[in-house]
Amino acid sequence: MRVHNRHCQKKALRKRERRERKAAQWKQERKKRRTARKKRHVVGDGEGDFGSNVLVVNEGAEMTVEQKREMREARKAVEIADFMARSEKGTTVVLDLEWEDKLSDREVKALVQQVLYCYGSNRSALRPVRLVLSGVKPGSHTLERLQKLAGFPKSWQGVTILEQRYIDHFDSDRDRHRLVYLTADTDTVVRTFEPEKVYIIGGIVDHNRLKGSTRAKADEQRIASGRLPLEDHMEFGSKSRVLTVNHVLNIILEHQRSLDWRVALEACIPAGKARPRPSERTAAEDAPRTAARTAAAAPAAAAAAAAEAEAKDEAIRPAVAEAPDAGSGMVVPATDAGEGRAGCGSREASV
Repeated sequence: MRVHNRHCQKKALRKRERRERKAAQWKQERKKRRTARKKRHVVGDGEGDFGSNVLVVNEGAEMTVEQKREMREARKAVEIADFMARSEKGTTVVLDLEWEDKLSDREVKALVQQVLYCYGSNRSALRPVRLVLSGVKPGSHTLERLQKLAGFPKSWQGVTILEQRYIDHFDSDRDRHRLVYLTADTDTVVRTFEPEKVYIIGGIVDHNRLKGSTRAKADEQRIASGRLPLEDHMEFGSKSRVLTVNHVLNIILEHQRSLDWRVALEACIPAGKARPRPSERTAAEDAPRTAARTAAAAPAAAAAAAAEAEAKDEAIRPAVAEAPDAGSGMVVPATDAGEGRAGCGSREASV
């Protein structure tokens, strides 16, 4: 017993030592990888080709604090240049913040939070847009709250801040034809987001108190209006069709990436607000996938059916008598199953 216990203890000790060696080796390799990453200066060409040129600094030397700072600045500069190049290829989206006089302090606070969400979504988007904030007047409550946000406005890359109204900024006849105010109170449906257009999202947090205001403003300024094809792809039931500012921007960003309205709406509209609408298009798209799944499952189903049939056949097969005859030692089969006696394990001897 003591020998067995000693053997088990030695085996556990060897196992623990192997584990410790592997862990030490993995930590050493991870440290080498991290050190190699820290010693690289990433230098871009300024045309959106992120990480196109890599300059490796003295692999054998430790980096100084100054070198680390320069490396971070170089990486950040390349990342910003890449982001700006990608945003130039997207459309222009204006967040209309000219509604402050019609909003309460609580609603202005919620609106500024939505603007922050919009900036974060655009900054991390694969295909960002050129973001414009209009009507940010000096001394306004909106500007006061925006200035409390981290990095605003100097570090907000790809964002244009306008003190004036967007209609005064885009004042030429050509620019007026580019403006499209997104509102639910119109019959015109936006089917795609064109890079040369300027899409305006109303900065209103009113819980449907100012219904029809955005359409009235677009008509007064004589600019085009459009709505998202929500009802074509989603079922809202008794829920409101009103979306927050950041939800609308997320839909634009997702549609620019996927070019599919159904994908964009399902990804950006909260599940508790709407559900996907069944359509013939969806069934047609799912038909090849369903057929492939059925074809893949067919062999397994056939094998299962064959196994089940074999089991049933075994159950009705007559039992074979195993008792030997006294005179000849022959094994005699039991009564035929056709007489209604299924093989039940009974054994009959021949007389």
